[in-house]
Amino acid sequence: MDNFEELLVAPISNVLHKVTIVAMWIFAVVAFFYMALGAFVYTLIFGAAAIALFFAKKYSYIEYEYSNTNGEIEIDSIFEQKNRKRKIIFDMKDVLLMAPVESDRYKDNKENISKVINAVPRGNTDKKYSAIVSQGAVKVEVLMVLTQEFIDSCYIYNPRAVVKY
Repeated sequence: MDNFEELLVAPISNVLHKVTIVAMWIFAVVAFFYMALGAFVYTLIFGAAAIALFFAKKYSYIEYEYSNTNGEIEIDSIFEQKNRKRKIIFDMKDVLLMAPVESDRYKDNKENISKVINAVPRGNTDKKYSAIVSQGAVKVEVLMVLTQEFIDSCYIYNPRAVVKY
């Protein structure tokens, strides 16, 4: 029987996303207004700003989804609740340590990390967990916001590495 645990963590506030959308529409309307007046330089300036904000709004609201399927952890970024991009996949057998960031055990094992993957939503103040994963000769640190149920599901597959609080 498969063990499956899934966790979706959203940003605390989406004010930045809403401001970006409103600013995009304002710049688009102003660009259209200048185009009607025949001021093409201003049309290009405001049109370029609207286009830039259109692409920037994708990164202003990012959710993270963590899933544990039989000890295989998958972390995905979800942009604007539409597009999904895989950040990392790792097996719990490869985890050297999964502990809260403020714990002493984490602070003692924080050396020689080659890459840090931040999977914590903007503005989130919940307890952060760090998973230090060995991928061959490379150590990768993955920062996450986990619930007790998700930590318990990870503990099943690697009890020596998971610190439960």
